Amino acid sequence: MNNRFARFLLSAIFFASLPTALLAQSDQGLKSRVYGLNQPARVDDLPPGQMKRNLEALPPQARSKAMKWLQSFAFAAADLNSLNVDSQGGILYADSLVVNSTEAADPVSGTEPGVVPQETLDDAFNLHSRPGAPNRVFIDFDGHAFTDTAWGSGTFDGKAYDLDGFPDTFNATERRRIVDIWHRVAEDLAPFNIDVTTEAPASFDRYTGHILVTHTVDKAGRAMPYNTGGGVAYVGVFGNSNYHTTYSPALVYFNQLGGGNETYVAEASSHEFGHNLGLSHDGTNSGTEYYGGQGSGLVSWAPIMGNSYYNNVTQWSKGEYPDANRTGQDDLAIIDGRLGYLGDDHGDTLATATWLDVAPDGSVVSSNPEQDPHNVLPENKGVIGSSIDVDVFSFVAGAGTVDLVVTPAWDAFYRDTSRRGANLDLDVELRDNSNTVIAASEPINTTSAAISAPVSPGTYYLLVTGTGNDQTPYSDYDSLGQYFINGALAAAAADETAPTPDPMGFASAPTAISDSEISMTALTATDDISTVQYRFNCLAGGQGCAGSGWQAGTSYTASGLAAGSQYTFNVEARDQAGNATAPSGVASATTDQPPAFVDYTSVSETQVSGSVSGTHTATHTDNGSAQVITERESGGKPANRYTYLEHRWNFSIGNGAVVTVFAQAWKSGTNASESFDLEYSTNGGSSYAPLMNISSGTVGNLQSAVLNGSPGGSIIIRATDTHQQSGDRAKSSLHVDHLFIRVDNSGDPPPANPPVTPSGLTATAVSSSAIDLTWVDESSDEIGFTVERSPNGSTNWVEIATLGAGTESHGDVGLDAATQYFYRVSAWNSNGSEGFTTANATTDEADQPGAIVMTANSYKSKGRHGVIIEWTGTPTVDVYRDGNLVASGEGGGSYDDFIGEKGGATYEHQVCAAGSQTNCSNVTTTIF
Repeated sequence: MNNRFARFLLSAIFFASLPTALLAQSDQGLKSRVYGLNQPARVDDLPPGQMKRNLEALPPQARSKAMKWLQSFAFAAADLNSLNVDSQGGILYADSLVVNSTEAADPVSGTEPGVVPQETLDDAFNLHSRPGAPNRVFIDFDGHAFTDTAWGSGTFDGKAYDLDGFPDTFNATERRRIVDIWHRVAEDLAPFNIDVTTEAPASFDRYTGHILVTHTVDKAGRAMPYNTGGGVAYVGVFGNSNYHTTYSPALVYFNQLGGGNETYVAEASSHEFGHNLGLSHDGTNSGTEYYGGQGSGLVSWAPIMGNSYYNNVTQWSKGEYPDANRTGQDDLAIIDGRLGYLGDDHGDTLATATWLDVAPDGSVVSSNPEQDPHNVLPENKGVIGSSIDVDVFSFVAGAGTVDLVVTPAWDAFYRDTSRRGANLDLDVELRDNSNTVIAASEPINTTSAAISAPVSPGTYYLLVTGTGNDQTPYSDYDSLGQYFINGALAAAAADETAPTPDPMGFASAPTAISDSEISMTALTATDDISTVQYRFNCLAGGQGCAGSGWQAGTSYTASGLAAGSQYTFNVEARDQAGNATAPSGVASATTDQPPAFVDYTSVSETQVSGSVSGTHTATHTDNGSAQVITERESGGKPANRYTYLEHRWNFSIGNGAVVTVFAQAWKSGTNASESFDLEYSTNGGSSYAPLMNISSGTVGNLQSAVLNGSPGGSIIIRATDTHQQSGDRAKSSLHVDHLFIRVDNSGDPPPANPPVTPSGLTATAVSSSAIDLTWVDESSDEIGFTVERSPNGSTNWVEIATLGAGTESHGDVGLDAATQYFYRVSAWNSNGSEGFTTANATTDEADQPGAIVMTANSYKSKGRHGVIIEWTGTPTVDVYRDGNLVASGEGGGSYDDFIGEKGGATYEHQVCAAGSQTNCSNVTTTIF
């Protein structure tokens, strides 16, 4: 039994009991060596070869970037044949694999499909696999020019996909192949939250991939980058802030791929985009860089990141094939980390089954991307999205035979040949209403499945899942993707009775569970013939008032609602024949009031440069345990080196009236010129706006800044250093104890004006090093106060504190004695500040130290002069003779000044407290 069905059966038993209503290092030599997880640590760790020589030739800064890049993903030594480094330290795969002429000449592979609908051909440049997804990859067939990217300076003007010598137009064959290529790449990415499209986006961002299908020579006759193979792409760049501006597009050279054959171009496109997502090659420990697969016929298998040109079943891999050198690379997990999986499209149990769409004559029909590229008809199809996914469909049949065929993605553009290139191998079962298996299909020699079984009248369930193949062999690891259900069954007798109860009712009336959600549960309805669906209708309310649509479950939570607002609902039920109950009576609930504010902490971080102590979670609370980011030193000649850092914290926040960033952060280090800028981005890192500058070395320093426009959603906060002076190699550190974004949810509109200026500022010296400040808060709409200090009251104002709303005092410490300081305080909100209240004070005189008393006694040693001096009044002194420093930091109360001269001479001695030139002793005179 398929493992997925075994897991399904455990959950189905309960339903049936209800009342009928990275690395594995092989040590086989350099060929099998695997790098990753901070390896290679040094260039010398790599085996001899062109890649090593290229790294050694780079300038230090570019080499450092390249080594860090190589350490960020896992790859086998065999990959060094294709891995390359550019002049700036960027790492890419220049794939050497091209189509084998013998394999490409296989007459079977040349079989063309039947006539493709003209409507599909007309839409060849307007296709989307998942419109609206947060990630996109654009497959570009009509040529593209790109200038001054990582691919090189100047412009590459890539040619269009052209099979007939007319690059400005696309004939039917070219369009049919374009649609087929799109469909095949979309199949490889079907489980993930990404839109595969042939329509050029209005704009590109870090989450928009770009695959340019082009020629090895551009329109101007210039050789395209790394054009000796089938394609080239930078590795692990998708989602990076400069992905779309610097490391895109990935290049696929159709003229190296069987003259633009759709199978080869599609496999190469998925392969190159796989590199963008962070994948390396699937090879063997014996040194093969591209594993060519195994098995034969319609179940021949190969990994997409190997050589998948010549096989039927092509899948992402985790190194389960014989002699695999990349058993530590879990392709699906890596892709998930970049794109995320989709939610399940069909229920996994009998209780949550999707109704199969059956025509009145008993026919079951689905469309595929060949006839329906925009998925206008979504019935009787689905996506197996994970290795534990079981999609369940229910239907009512009359007495007769159930004949159903379930086909993977190759159902579109079908060719009764090899090289289908789909990922999914199907296993299906037919079960009755008591969960008994009536029929099953899991062919060993093909990937589709068919059910043919006689049945009596009743409700039945079709279970669809992915499987492996023990003959080839391959597992069900990436037996994922699209499928289509077609066939016929005996139509059931007419059903004209609605489920009961009729009218419907609530088992649990609508109840607010938050300031944006209301939850409710319907009574469980029963039907004499089929399963039942429920629909919850929102009849009245504000923002987000929408119904559930028809669903199998009896519970529904309305979300995205306005806070403190009333919403009204009813519920109804229907059976599979479409007989609906009367709606229930109406019921209302009011969402909760929002909290005054919500504080959001980081959800993740990105270490760009510098060494980091602690993780981003150390910034979540004010507990004295800070995350510390320390600058790193650049490469190059020592005299030209400098220090730098960059770090990013990622936030996801709600919407509110005012959004404020608070940072309890300070700096440390000996470089007085260094400070750190905090900036924020609301567009994924494409651009940044200033927040604040951290220049204080005071532990616990708190600063804040209001974000313009009160943005919600994803926010990136970036820290960078401000001082990158050549030759200045002193490293500074940024300490971040508490970093959070406060969203004011009061619902009140932000104030129209700045807050009223505080009044009555007084400055009082409380010691020789501290001044206390007090003032009167004259406003109720400030977000906080800013305290500034100046040495003269007119220039050189420095912000010394940012304080919260309602604060009326502050202590300034660490000041010089007997020194006058000037202060000003302002209140601020999202509109800025109105003005300042000012005051000044002079610190007290420093406590005078006790007098230092010194005596001097002369002596001679072999006729040479010496003076022993003794002192009291301070433990450590600097010793001066004739006004010149002769010893510093001397302790113990005495010092032997052996001068070593002979004859007559006079010497004056004095000691001063160590480090002082004012706190000094008397002067003594010694005559020889």
